[in-house]
Amino acid sequence: QEQNGFVEIAEATRPGQFIVNRATEIKAGETVLQTGEEINAPRMAALASFGYAELKVGKRPRIAVLATGTELVAVNKKPGADQIRDSNSYSLGAYAQLAGALVERLPLADDDPELLKREIADAAARSDALILSGGVSMGAYDFTKAALHALDAEVFFERVSLRPGKPTVFARLGRTLIFGLPGNPVSVSVTFNLFARTALRVMQNCQDAAMIEEWAVLAREVKGAVERESYLPARLLSSEDGRLLAEPLKWGGSSDFVAFARATALVIVPAGIPRLEAGAKVRVVRLPG
Repeated sequence: QEQNGFVEIAEATRPGQFIVNRATEIKAGETVLQTGEEINAPRMAALASFGYAELKVGKRPRIAVLATGTELVAVNKKPGADQIRDSNSYSLGAYAQLAGALVERLPLADDDPELLKREIADAAARSDALILSGGVSMGAYDFTKAALHALDAEVFFERVSLRPGKPTVFARLGRTLIFGLPGNPVSVSVTFNLFARTALRVMQNCQDAAMIEEWAVLAREVKGAVERESYLPARLLSSEDGRLLAEPLKWGGSSDFVAFARATALVIVPAGIPRLEAGAKVRVVRLPG
């Protein structure tokens, strides 16, 4: 401290105090980053510090997004009584970009089997993956599966034991992966992040391709399904005692895009469990973005 022009040293410094020796952060021969790790801001700093001006990275997959259904109109159009605005193209495109893909959003496709076949074939010819929404259920105007079979695509599955998102299709046409996702906006978001996102990250050799599961405590009760595993929209919060809480959203089903807009995570309820009470420990996955 300073007093009357004099400085009093309260404590002597120790040898080496406040000095960071050279190369204390890492030893010679140690790996800075491993193959498959994503390059984020702090990893860029590490690479720059070691002089890596250029390095080999995974190639971004090129994907096409195609929303199907005569009931769809463009976002800048006023829908008729039996129509809705296209929202899936935008959510799928945004999720795909977050997964590292280069996205081409295609014009809307009507419920025309021949048109749909041509659209699928053309998009598959110039893309690494094609993401379709709508037309995968069992209705009279659901033509996606029929179009894939007519093109001799290799269909791996047409349904999954999942809520929401049961009518999900996974196929391959030539070298192009094809995901046929349900038309309802919540279902399309859940199934994209569980299936298509994982595939896109595998294409880029990501270490952690699938969504990472964590544990949280339910803030209130949630209903499951007897026959299917459920991935239900929720918000993640923290309690005063430091616990991670999952607050299930009040939503009106797989078409409730307004409620889902507030979701930051999905609560996983195993099949066969009809209800979990508040305070139960549950697995959760965080939604990208």
